[in-house]
Amino acid sequence: MIAKAMTTTGKLLCASSLSAETNKPPKEETRMLKFGELQVALTSDKAYVGAAIGFVFGILSWQLSQGIQSIPESSLQYANDNALLLAKLH
Repeated sequence: MIAKAMTTTGKLLCASSLSAETNKPPKEETRMLKFGELQVALTSDKAYVGAAIGFVFGILSWQLSQGIQSIPESSLQYANDNALLLAKLH
């Protein structure tokens, strides 16, 4: 009994809120971000571009880390030895 009443009430509330929301046009929001003296206007288009750039940067970073992991340990030791030698000279 209570479950049926709750389900009916939920359906009524859902139907009324959907009809009110569908009549409104989508809102174009612009947010201002401040970084010290710099002010940046953030729109949905800029957010999508930023997300795409972040995605590409993430893939490039992942590929770079995979390349670094595939370097043999002996060549890293060679680089460490050279750095130590240079530090001793100066």
